[in-house]
Amino acid sequence: MKKYWIIGIGLLLGGMLEAAPSPVTLKVEPVQAMLAAGADQQTQVRILISAPSRQAADEKERPRVNLAIALDRSGSMAGMRKLENAKLAAKNALNMLSDRDRFALIVYDDAAKVLVPSTPVTEENRRRIAEKIDAIVPGSCTALFAGVSLAAAELGKLRMESGWVNRLLLLSDGLANVGPSSPFELGRLGGGLARERISVSTVGVGGDYNEDLMTALAQNSDGNFYFVENSRDLSLIFEKELGSALAVAAQGVTVRIVCPERVKLRGIPGHEYRVDGRTAELKFNQIYAGHDKVLILQLEVPPQPVAESVEIVEVSLEYPAAAGSAVRLARRAQVGFSANPEAVANSVNREVSADVVLQRSAALREDAVRAADAGDFTGAGVKLEEARRELIDNARITGSREVADAAVKMADESRKMQEVPAAPAQYKRLRKELKGRAYQERNSQSFRQ
Repeated sequence: MKKYWIIGIGLLLGGMLEAAPSPVTLKVEPVQAMLAAGADQQTQVRILISAPSRQAADEKERPRVNLAIALDRSGSMAGMRKLENAKLAAKNALNMLSDRDRFALIVYDDAAKVLVPSTPVTEENRRRIAEKIDAIVPGSCTALFAGVSLAAAELGKLRMESGWVNRLLLLSDGLANVGPSSPFELGRLGGGLARERISVSTVGVGGDYNEDLMTALAQNSDGNFYFVENSRDLSLIFEKELGSALAVAAQGVTVRIVCPERVKLRGIPGHEYRVDGRTAELKFNQIYAGHDKVLILQLEVPPQPVAESVEIVEVSLEYPAAAGSAVRLARRAQVGFSANPEAVANSVNREVSADVVLQRSAALREDAVRAADAGDFTGAGVKLEEARRELIDNARITGSREVADAAVKMADESRKMQEVPAAPAQYKRLRKELKGRAYQERNSQSFRQ
């Protein structure tokens, strides 16, 4: 298991590269303002991307939503009122849209079918769509890949128009058993959709869906992932998901990270990025208003003499704005080096430290899943207990309510893992819980379970 020193850097803020006002803010903040002089070390830096909450009066100013729902109507959806609750959730999502938006509905079982082509959400269309939703009946198998592809084609009808938030919402309660069905194939599909500015958010219902497939699709398209044990919660999930689409503050966001010579970027947990020399680049389809997106940089810093400040990273953010212009922000971070261990220890930024330990807990959840998948349930329990202790210790130091709540959830997961050897069937559901929470933490998902 890798060990990361929780040490950090000071902050120097650069200005916006263009004078145009931006609804998005960028911060680059340290775990600590001081590092130990004369030693190789690893440190974490938090990138925080935020946008203010959108007020109700701003309805006309928000981007228009181009929504497509791919709804599983396989035979397994007939049980426990899952299909009925999914239909209710789809109608509730429809009612959250205005006549500025568009809606499409694809249903899939052994084949995929466009039930509602991409349509403006007028009052007349709303009634017709609701009637079609009410008429959906269960079928047989699960052609998930075809359902996603067909929904993406409906969204793609507006590909040449700007100003739309393209969101595909996929719901399934079972394993994909018709057409491509591996996490790799669905992840590759998600990556292709991301390049078309389409985000896929996935909802797994019950205990039989493939969480690896669903998270791969969401991850590669910059979407969200939800795990729903009781289908009665589907309306809440759809409401949260569509609420995020209605609150998009920026789209097509590019983040660039430049390290000076000898400082090395060792990772950005939970995110893939492209590297060109000393520059790393990653992209996001959207930034939500009223929500923080958190990235944790893991940097390797070479030995340095005692110094007040040394620049170790520059971060810039860019996204297209109105009339073909672009908004650009840049921030630089500096670190001090000290031979005084007390000064180093006292330079902790509590808020950033809390985010670092939350990301660390996500990594330990993923480690626990890998151990349990290999049959090592004892080792998996050790990972979860390690995460629980780290969360408790951090909550005591930082006073973070979010970290304290995460420790409570981790304690419950640890207890469940300890019970798995006596009840192996329990691991199927626990695995979904662990994968879901790790995904949501890694990706700064606004609604976490």
